[in-house]
Amino acid sequence: MKFHTIKKKILLFLIGSKTEESTIDFSSSLHIALNNSGLLDNDLENKTFFEIDSKCDSSTMVPKLKEQIENKSLLNHGTWAHYGNAKKGKESERYLFWTSVDTDKVGANKQIPVIISTADGKFYISSSTTARKQKSSAYKPYVAIAPTGNGNSNQYKSYIAGKEPYNTLEDAYKAYADVVKNDYSNYKDTLPQ
Repeated sequence: MKFHTIKKKILLFLIGSKTEESTIDFSSSLHIALNNSGLLDNDLENKTFFEIDSKCDSSTMVPKLKEQIENKSLLNHGTWAHYGNAKKGKESERYLFWTSVDTDKVGANKQIPVIISTADGKFYISSSTTARKQKSSAYKPYVAIAPTGNGNSNQYKSYIAGKEPYNTLEDAYKAYADVVKNDYSNYKDTLPQ
């Protein structure tokens, strides 16, 4: 009789402690939107360097990427940018930067935490300095997640050099959240749940 009572209490506890489902699918690839957009085979074909920043309203490529972003993707939160070399066989030179911070609200020349996802499936926690950019004088300026620098995809290797790679987005996100809470506490309210 005692065993059944304990079993019943455990069952009630488990039912009552149901946690809310996450709004992010951590099993989803951050590169899938770019890969499925057709941009690598069309607009960017044979480009040795490209930059697609989610804050660039005048970009014709951002809407094509947004169409491919899955509902529960981390890319639906914060700011993201793709940098890299679009030539075939150059996947190792493609980087996706993501931050929970809205770069337009933070402004230029601010250090922010980032998750960097490489096309080979690794994730790194790093930091970047926001930069004011403008496609041309006909378009409004925006605040990018990182400066363009020398316009070469190799420059982004420095962001991950010496950093410990994470094998899953979930592990990287947990580490990112810890960094935000401990080192960038003014951005802690930007973390998606």
